[in-house]
Amino acid sequence: MSLPGQRTFRSNLPHLHFWVRLPARSTCKWCLYKLQRDRLQGLVPKSTARVRAKTTYFGCGFCNAGICQEGSCWGDFHSNGVN
Repeated sequence: MSLPGQRTFRSNLPHLHFWVRLPARSTCKWCLYKLQRDRLQGLVPKSTARVRAKTTYFGCGFCNAGICQEGSCWGDFHSNGVN
């Protein structure tokens, strides 16, 4: 399981990452990663197999990845430590 995009985010390069409106709705890559991780760890009950990651019209223009504007998805996606 891997995250898409370049995911290069250092404090001295924040100008590379910027919000853009995507041409089409996209799945939030961070929400999708968390959902897949939780399924692999058995944290999502089988009764909720139809649970889906959030969708969004926004994302990071540099990483070319859909990221929802709610919560901490932006910071978590761009952090170096993937949980």
